[in-house]
Amino acid sequence: TYSQDIWTQSDWSNNQYTGFENLDPDASPGELILLNDPSNMVYAFSPTGLEGVWDLEVYDEKLFIAACTKPVAINGGEIIAYDYGSNSYEWEYDVWEQGVIQLRTFNGKLFVPGIDSQGGWDWGNCYIFDGNSWTMKSTIPHGIHVFDLIFYRGAMYVTTGTDLNNNSGKVYKSTDEGETWMEVYSVAPVGSGHRRFYMMGIYQDTLYIQSDLKEPEGKVLFRFDGNNWTSVQFDSLVSSVGKLE
Repeated sequence: TYSQDIWTQSDWSNNQYTGFENLDPDASPGELILLNDPSNMVYAFSPTGLEGVWDLEVYDEKLFIAACTKPVAINGGEIIAYDYGSNSYEWEYDVWEQGVIQLRTFNGKLFVPGIDSQGGWDWGNCYIFDGNSWTMKSTIPHGIHVFDLIFYRGAMYVTTGTDLNNNSGKVYKSTDEGETWMEVYSVAPVGSGHRRFYMMGIYQDTLYIQSDLKEPEGKVLFRFDGNNWTSVQFDSLVSSVGKLE
């Protein structure tokens, strides 16, 4: 048998559900099956002419979407907001970058790292939305690429690729929401080339950072416990810009 269930939600972003209607326990006792089957995804909507959606983040009762065609290669990146209540979407903001791949929320604001500024190499960007207006902060020292932004123990951290110290990858920390930055960790290339830090995640109060897998560290994840920087070896890692959650 089949039961036509109705799931009414009052605040979907914070897991507050009003309730179920027409739930038939005899249809499938102890089991609920979502209408959207991940093995058979259905088309939802097309909010942009850009070719890729790279991240999604719930903020201010809407689903925010990061869209671009090819990060670190093609100019343009859009932030789009989808309103689930009205089943509509609207353009929110254009980042001045070659793409956008990451959205973060913290303390009632939405944060976006600037992956590849269309300006000079002296400063990298981050973008902040407080629910009413956007602020672009061009303050990250020589942040040619700012791949990720995360809050850890009350401070904001960004991962970068720079043109400093023979094209080193650097982690910066800010305690004033991106007005000023302090370098807290760095890796340098062996010989020519460049180094980069990529995506970040927090697990058991430890900050983990994706490496570029280059020597001398090799196939590692970097980690910071608030006091010391170490690394953990993963021989099966392959080069990519991943997402740590």
